[in-house]
Amino acid sequence: MDASENYKDNLRIAYLCSDPGVPVLGFSGCSVHVREMSNAFAGLGADISIYALSKGEGNLCPVPVTEVHPLKKKWLGKDLRLFLSNMKLYRQCKKDFCVRRPHFIYERYGLYGWAGVKLAKQFSIPIILELNTMLSEEQRDRLHYPKLARYFETSILQQVDWVCCPSKVLRSMILERGVSKRKVAVTPNGVDFGKFDFRLDPGRIRKRFGLDREFIVGFVGILTRLWGANTILESARQLISECEDIHFMIVGNGREHSEISEFIEKNGLSERFTLTGGVSHLDIPWYIASMDLAIAPYSYKEPFHGSAMKIFEYMAMAKPVIASAQGQIKDLIQNGENGLLIEPDDASGLAQAILRLKRDKNMMIDMGLKARATVENHTWESNARKILAIYRQISGN
Repeated sequence: MDASENYKDNLRIAYLCSDPGVPVLGFSGCSVHVREMSNAFAGLGADISIYALSKGEGNLCPVPVTEVHPLKKKWLGKDLRLFLSNMKLYRQCKKDFCVRRPHFIYERYGLYGWAGVKLAKQFSIPIILELNTMLSEEQRDRLHYPKLARYFETSILQQVDWVCCPSKVLRSMILERGVSKRKVAVTPNGVDFGKFDFRLDPGRIRKRFGLDREFIVGFVGILTRLWGANTILESARQLISECEDIHFMIVGNGREHSEISEFIEKNGLSERFTLTGGVSHLDIPWYIASMDLAIAPYSYKEPFHGSAMKIFEYMAMAKPVIASAQGQIKDLIQNGENGLLIEPDDASGLAQAILRLKRDKNMMIDMGLKARATVENHTWESNARKILAIYRQISGN
């Protein structure tokens, strides 16, 4: 069935984002994920409204966003702030649902995010929860009551109708919480091929930064240690003596930005780096187009349960990718075929892989084309269709 045949009843979806750390209009992959899934649902004919504890700014969203301002009084402690912020989210949604009830709730989970479960029960509608990480574990050092947070998290996972997560590793972690395997689906991150067109002119961004002839090694993402910032810097220091034309383009921002800038200046790498800062996601394809190859050298993490959006976008743009051999990345990239895999935190390995590709342009072209073919079915629309199929299964429609 096509979209119009599926959703003639103008299916209404309430998209809850109960994590105040995910501003809907922000620059992080989390924010992009919310916007792209919303856009995909809308593209399939659904009537979707977002309710979020943080709207943010900097990007456009194709659907209306109702912001429910979270409590920010630090004396309450993070646990109580989040719990009470969900009370505000619940009240706003309840008010709107009484006027126009959605067919189902799709929620991006946030700590103490109980509002969606209560609304689903009160209005007798299904709820499908999107879980991208075990927040009770990721943020336990910042919580006053980590055991209570874990209890809430487990209870919510067990009460919702279905759970979607981005990787098989995270699915296993969810099952360990006592959730039935029959109601946990894997929906990896995706890409919009309408935006990420590998035929885009690479010269547009190169000319802007005066990099017409350089061999550009590119990175897109948040600048943190986990995402491999230190590995990139150390590999650059190793490469400068061997190749005069290698240039690193770092697209993004983050808490490590100032440290990275200081390292670059201190080690005389200023002419070898371009730090663009935060960039609208609509412009990201143009930046990737300007790169000769793209990197995702994540630091070691066990378990590595994420789904690297940037890798899907790199591959969609037909770029050869060098990435850490961890988690889902090992399933996506076949070493030597559609990309190269290195060990986490291996700056020398990253440097050698960059040189290997730089010296063999035919390999780069071949890897790039195979990379694009690999992710052809990993789209936001396919994820949205999967979610809607789950809804039909739950509701019997």
